[in-house]
Amino acid sequence: MKMTAAAKHGARMGAMDGATQNAGQLIRKVTLHYNKTRQTAITKELMDIVGGAEALKYQCGMMNFQCSMWKGPSVNVFHSQFII
Repeated sequence: MKMTAAAKHGARMGAMDGATQNAGQLIRKVTLHYNKTRQTAITKELMDIVGGAEALKYQCGMMNFQCSMWKGPSVNVFHSQFII
């Protein structure tokens, strides 16, 4: 009788250990997916901002007078590197 109870307890412990490992793997996968999705959104936003800045610089460059719309630095932001 004690042998059967010990075997059941051991089987339950093994099942719980497997479930814990599976949960940990699932958490890592979901976290990685979330981070990649978030990074994609951040990159898209940065590219929109950089594109808008380049468009303003181009528009101001086409005019033969000082453009009051562009207040940023006179660097080519497309060749800047963004590290996030």
